[in-house]
Amino acid sequence: MKFILVLFLPFLTFSQRDTTIKGVHYSWVLYDLNWNPYEIGESNENGIRNGNWIFRDQQERIALEAKYINDTLNGAAKLYTYLNYPITVKEEGLYVNGYKTGRWVVKERERKFKRWKTIVVLLYDQTERLISKGITYPNGVPKVEIFYAANGEEAFYRFYKRSGKMIRETKEDPWVTVLLEG
Repeated sequence: MKFILVLFLPFLTFSQRDTTIKGVHYSWVLYDLNWNPYEIGESNENGIRNGNWIFRDQQERIALEAKYINDTLNGAAKLYTYLNYPITVKEEGLYVNGYKTGRWVVKERERKFKRWKTIVVLLYDQTERLISKGITYPNGVPKVEIFYAANGEEAFYRFYKRSGKMIRETKEDPWVTVLLEG
């Protein structure tokens, strides 16, 4: 029984080096049982991830496009989440030393050929601690910005009109105020 298991184990996944897919050269490609590439990227001679990488889910959709330096996420990245078909959510931002850093934009698309709509803008520090979150109108202008304290709690809020003009800034929790008034 062990002999059969060892014999078929190499066929579970297939990897190949120095592969070209759609005219782009990659030094590493990992295939599933149906010969669909699900891990595609560049690595050095020791197998350490360096360069651009693409990861796909089981339905062959792109789940992550990112850049690695010495096996650590560093550089621009796009993360895709597929919620209720055909809705797709895309997060675009920057990784520094493996942490989401700076401005990350969350966009949504209802169908494959529709335009992406910005729904949330997130701001992270160097340790991936959330500093602020901006919820946007359909035109991409902020509707409300939520700023966070060092302990992760909501500290204060800014509200905007569709034109982008700030209406008010408050430290009071607007979600509690709405519930009390309603």
